[in-house]
Amino acid sequence: MPWRISVATYNTVHGEDDVAYWLSGDSSWGSVAVADGVSATSGGGASYLAVNSFIHACRVYGPDYDGVPTLRRCLDYVASVAREARPEHADLVEELKKVYYRECSRGGDPCTRPLTLSLLLEEKPRLPPSINPRREGPPSTTLLAAAMYRDRIGFIISGDGAVIGSTGRRSEEVYLLWGAIPQYFAGTKVARFLEIGAGVRGRPLIFDMAAVPGSVYAIATDGVDMAALAEELASLVKTGEMPEEPAAYILRRLREKTGGFEDDATLAVIEYTG
Repeated sequence: MPWRISVATYNTVHGEDDVAYWLSGDSSWGSVAVADGVSATSGGGASYLAVNSFIHACRVYGPDYDGVPTLRRCLDYVASVAREARPEHADLVEELKKVYYRECSRGGDPCTRPLTLSLLLEEKPRLPPSINPRREGPPSTTLLAAAMYRDRIGFIISGDGAVIGSTGRRSEEVYLLWGAIPQYFAGTKVARFLEIGAGVRGRPLIFDMAAVPGSVYAIATDGVDMAALAEELASLVKTGEMPEEPAAYILRRLREKTGGFEDDATLAVIEYTG
């Protein structure tokens, strides 16, 4: 079982985050994505579209994985779906999401069952009586994603969030592979990389690398504190014993330390055993 993926989210502050993943039957290849819709654009539907279209594309292109070109093909598909999507459909998904994630995190635990089309059909969350989107522009979202194939892993970073990796059990072997924090600067619209009706904006960062056995990677939306995430990841890797659901474990730990999250917090943890 070379690859393992776990995901978790506290998606109950704004209900704008999303996460999706898929792993092959033999765990040799797969993909995972997190997204944070821009609240001012009513972006919860855009984030749902982004993560799920990325996973769908990577299931098609994954068997022919060749690094950055494959990642670009997956992103191009996401862009094409976003260009053809309609805001009113995104608004409907956003409202259904908010109902689902409130129920999924009832009791204070992070949700580990991302909302999918099959879950929508199964759960049939009740839609609020009216939808009144608050929008400064088209529904938009950030996207951070990874695709794995055999002993390689590639990342796409479009917007704010963090990708952290650990290649060993010593603290100096924990790396911030990338962290983008445009919300701390003037002109925060730089964070809106995917827009309904327009596709991908800006220049996403795309890179590919070899994976060392024992490596662990974490992909997080900007509601997760980067420094605290790195500390928890290093602590887990150092023990050599990962919990059954490491993403949920880490989010619980961060919530205990901070007393709660001020923004939606979504995390994916990827392990490579070789």
